[in-house]
Amino acid sequence: MKKYFKNCPNCGKEQGYKRKSDFNSAVKRNVLCLSCSNKDKTQGKNNPMHGKKHSKETIQRIKEKRKEQVITDETRKKMSESRIKHLKEYNTWDGRIHTDETRKKMRLSHIDYISKMKGQMFPKYNVDSIPIIEEYGKKYGYNFQHAENGGEYYIEELGYWLDAYDKEKNVVLEIDEPRHKYYQNDDIREKEIKDLLDCKFIRIKLDV
Repeated sequence: MKKYFKNCPNCGKEQGYKRKSDFNSAVKRNVLCLSCSNKDKTQGKNNPMHGKKHSKETIQRIKEKRKEQVITDETRKKMSESRIKHLKEYNTWDGRIHTDETRKKMRLSHIDYISKMKGQMFPKYNVDSIPIIEEYGKKYGYNFQHAENGGEYYIEELGYWLDAYDKEKNVVLEIDEPRHKYYQNDDIREKEIKDLLDCKFIRIKLDV
């Protein structure tokens, strides 16, 4: 629960903070709210697409171009080695291995920090997964909450966003894209979610 509040120095919007130290830091640095902060970013204004949207035809061409991209075995090997190296660095500190509980605390701390500095977080999602989720839901009688239907369901205790979740039937649906085979913590993530929600967990693996 947020206990300390200040107003955005630009628009006057109220900003809340859980810790007094974060509140004092924001006051000292005259931190703007997320909306004003984004407006002041010159990087976005310098982007030729700033304030514009791709047409449906352009989006379709981009999707088709992505499908044509071929990843060689050598590239896949490098991706796998890079991912393994990243996991080793993430799971160790000063020669010690981080436990699942420690990783969870690190994840929640990171999310909490970004939320306080930038406002509410919304993870990126694959637009191509939405039709798959919708079709599966209609076929098997689920009403999934997802990125384009109420926003991805966030599990506050774990710091995870779910691709799709039917809260009434307690069913989780996750879309595993090809790159997921390089992820070594998917099984751990699934177990943590199932243990907490006591839910039915469905995975759909995409070949392309």
